[in-house]
Amino acid sequence: MPTAIPDRFRLEMRLGRDDDVEEWLATDTSLDRPVLVRTLGPESSPTRRRQFVEMVGAVAAVTHPNLARVFAVGEVPGGCYAILEWSGGSTIQDHLNAGRGVELAEFLPNASGLAGALAALHDAGLTHGAVDPSAISYSLAHPAKLGAFGRIPRTDMAGDVVALGRTLEMALTLAPPGGPPPSERIDGLSPAIDRILRGAQRGEFTAAAMEEALMAAPTPRAPAPEPRAASRRLLYAAVVLLIMAAGLVALGYFLSEPATPVLPGTSTTTIAP
Repeated sequence: MPTAIPDRFRLEMRLGRDDDVEEWLATDTSLDRPVLVRTLGPESSPTRRRQFVEMVGAVAAVTHPNLARVFAVGEVPGGCYAILEWSGGSTIQDHLNAGRGVELAEFLPNASGLAGALAALHDAGLTHGAVDPSAISYSLAHPAKLGAFGRIPRTDMAGDVVALGRTLEMALTLAPPGGPPPSERIDGLSPAIDRILRGAQRGEFTAAAMEEALMAAPTPRAPAPEPRAASRRLLYAAVVLLIMAAGLVALGYFLSEPATPVLPGTSTTTIAP
């Protein structure tokens, strides 16, 4: 049985588990909107439940466009719950599993926004503690959101930045960090982004400094279209080749045409009487 939550929220579908946290899609019946419900049940310890409520409750006071909003959090007999913004349910990890990453045109706005969301948490004295591709929801044309609050923390603030750098590189290259730099794999990506992501993974940035660097990074450029002059040259070459081909066909036809046959002359034989 799921953990009891206020009657205002109607559970719709179980989404699965995030470490020791159960996740459900629900409807906020008061506002008629979908929400994400995260719960801990009676199998969790009282200490763990208090930690969850304190962590998520503290995040509720922080606002940022790239931070999932927290609407409610509380303890109930034998469990606890948190009600968060539902942003579609698709995470960067889901995209990686499907062989897709963050669209190149949307990478920098989302990357800098996520670094800013992490900086907002850190400015409030809070640590996420478990940033990875499954903690970030992403859908095309919508801002990426850092969520998965209330996980068992595994890192400090510096570790948050390292983990975000690794996650963003995977979102670009679809591969674990450590291979060739992203700019060597992706046409149009500036080496400046390599330096930022790799620097974050080496612990050279705070979240705020990482956000500032990403905002100043050159925008990835699309592959340049072929110059029109080159296209015209190709067209002229094609026309010349076509004329030559037609000439060769005509010449071959002329050479292979049979000669006009010569008819034998008519002889008249006169028979003497």
